[in-house]
Amino acid sequence: MEKYQKIFFDRLVSTLSDWKKADFITNEDLYQFLHTIKGTAGSIGLEQLSATSEKLMDVLKNIDEKQWQYNDWLLFLGPMMEHFAPTQIINLGEEGLNHLSSDGSRNKTVLIYREEDFPYVNGVKRLLKTSGYKVLVENNILKAVHTFYEYQPDCIMIDINHQEKGGASLETFDPLFETAKMGLVPIIVTFPTKNTALAVAAYEAGVTDVIHEPVMEELYALIKNRVKLKHQLDTLVMKKGKEAVENQIDVFHEEIDPDPVYNNEKLIRIGVIDDDPVIQQLLVDYLRQMKLDNLQIEVKGFREGESFLASDWHQQRGRYILLIDGMMPRMDGLEVVQEIRNLYREEDFIIIMLTARKRDKDVVAALNIGADDYLTKPFSLMELDARIKRYAARFQFGR
Repeated sequence: MEKYQKIFFDRLVSTLSDWKKADFITNEDLYQFLHTIKGTAGSIGLEQLSATSEKLMDVLKNIDEKQWQYNDWLLFLGPMMEHFAPTQIINLGEEGLNHLSSDGSRNKTVLIYREEDFPYVNGVKRLLKTSGYKVLVENNILKAVHTFYEYQPDCIMIDINHQEKGGASLETFDPLFETAKMGLVPIIVTFPTKNTALAVAAYEAGVTDVIHEPVMEELYALIKNRVKLKHQLDTLVMKKGKEAVENQIDVFHEEIDPDPVYNNEKLIRIGVIDDDPVIQQLLVDYLRQMKLDNLQIEVKGFREGESFLASDWHQQRGRYILLIDGMMPRMDGLEVVQEIRNLYREEDFIIIMLTARKRDKDVVAALNIGADDYLTKPFSLMELDARIKRYAARFQFGR
């Protein structure tokens, strides 16, 4: 699967590089990007990346429509970026991880989450402001997450003092923890009393420092230290990024190479119609190696429904199995199915839908409009193999 994973990551980096050049992207851009990752990653052995993308999709649903600038989306996608190799993402962060003030010096921003106004928290806030830090204070977790995405702080301090009285638990901050780790943002968590189990859980969640029975002066010194470390790490990343960019060379051909010509009458043509080039190439390569008793296979890939319908490939006499992605730009997969059913005899075309849609009504819609079968992404190649062979046997028996 390494071949397909490399192509997949290169395509993702290409998309992110295009976004980097744009003034902004939309919530819909992010959602479609994550939707594609969720469906493709799990099918090529990247289950954790698929699960992370699904979690980010859930978070995105709770964020109001906005114009996402470079720093915004880079930090939001932080948990997903952890699955990339450093040489794949380093060039994306060479500008976004640095925040400069108008005079060219580094801004120093600290985000504080507090459940109540405790003297040591207010004291730390005053000391930081006096030292020229920008201090952002929130007492609502969702607002704290939004503030993080908007201001990209150099350090986060989370004061959890009343968990036993219904206050926020560590798990509540998981989206913030995961995103902060990508941006190399230190996280300091304070507890009112010593609790080893909570401290261990915090460190496992990605927290940098845990402070029990916090003292104002100690917190102030620790935050200053962590902000300085953050700036040093950013500088290192920027330098290393310039060296790694030159290694980012890869070319991917969107159109799959044509199949050899077959003269055998016992032939089944299999078409893969999917705008995701990784899934398309994975399936074409896999299906070309498939062995069917007394049958030959001709496989061809199409990047969209329009190019498939515009070709004369499907007009040849014979039997076809079509694997069609449910969500494609311009022409939806269901529209392709409907067009095929209007053009040809139903017994000559077996149609299997491949999509990330899992809702019952989507399955029913596909079957009602003429699909014979339905697989949700991520899918198992072994399961797909079994279904292809079953339908091929049906064709052979029909002859």
